[in-house]
Amino acid sequence: MSDERPIRLSVEAEIAGGPALLAEATRGYGGPGVDALAVDTEKVKGTFYRPRTASGLPVVVIGGSGGGVPWQQAALLAAEGHPALAVAYFAFPGLSADLRDVPIERFVAATDWLRGQTGQQSIGVIGTSRGSEAAALLATYFPAGISRVVLLVPSHVVNGGFGPGVSGPAAAWTLRGRPVPFVTSTRQQQTRMARALAQDGARAPGFVGTPTFLESWVAPGAEERYGIPLERFPGRVLAIGGAADTMWPSAVGAARIVERVRRTGAPDRARAVILEGAGHSISVPPFANAMSHFSIHPVAKQFVSIGGVPRYNCEGQLEAWKALREVLAGALDATAEA
Repeated sequence: MSDERPIRLSVEAEIAGGPALLAEATRGYGGPGVDALAVDTEKVKGTFYRPRTASGLPVVVIGGSGGGVPWQQAALLAAEGHPALAVAYFAFPGLSADLRDVPIERFVAATDWLRGQTGQQSIGVIGTSRGSEAAALLATYFPAGISRVVLLVPSHVVNGGFGPGVSGPAAAWTLRGRPVPFVTSTRQQQTRMARALAQDGARAPGFVGTPTFLESWVAPGAEERYGIPLERFPGRVLAIGGAADTMWPSAVGAARIVERVRRTGAPDRARAVILEGAGHSISVPPFANAMSHFSIHPVAKQFVSIGGVPRYNCEGQLEAWKALREVLAGALDATAEA
């Protein structure tokens, strides 16, 4: 399990040489009303956050390219009454170190496990960054019992494998035993990205991935061949992107996800929230901070640029979390786009 100790912050100020003023705050996640249960079965690994008084929709939480367990989101949701299963699918004990050939059926098993624990048939799914692909593929091909999907800083197309053991094109996901087709960069793009990683990944603010990803995502035929057909999903979809995301162009991904769903004649089922000035760090409060425009990637072990202005990253997190909570509660104003 990840380190779930609360964050403690102390601020000391001195005015004109006068006595110091001290303010202290503690930021927790689940709280005393939430029990955390480690889950380790053949098909499901992660942590289940069970509110002692459950009042909300059960949710499967799928994290991004950092791997491990996305416990912060799940713990916060549980504190608000949502039974939440934070799923591990790579870079976790007993699983591959790489995001490669991950069966979408692994997430089906997670939804079945959560239903069994809660006794509720209707559940929600939240996917962040690379996890947005898994969440969208899950809802597209195995929609039974899923009523809501929230995609945070998402991609609208399937991308390739990732991790220290992936040196060339490889599938990130499989479906019914077959690789899910994915966008690939040209040789020139791959060379340019490799050089940028070697140069910029060694120091802050790190590697900027958005230009290369954007080039691949909007290449002729990319969406037709590799786009996730989420219009097949009959439930509600919320996609949230950062307009200043430098890790990848999540604003483009969010907008195109919703455009695709709406083209089927169901405009009331999907909403895009595009957060101006915000980067990739809008997935869970309180991740954003004064240094949140870059980070050391936990799997790549390199500096990566996340983007955004710290103020708008912080405000964007609150706005994203508000929209997420509203759609899980049943509200979805498809006409209101930020």
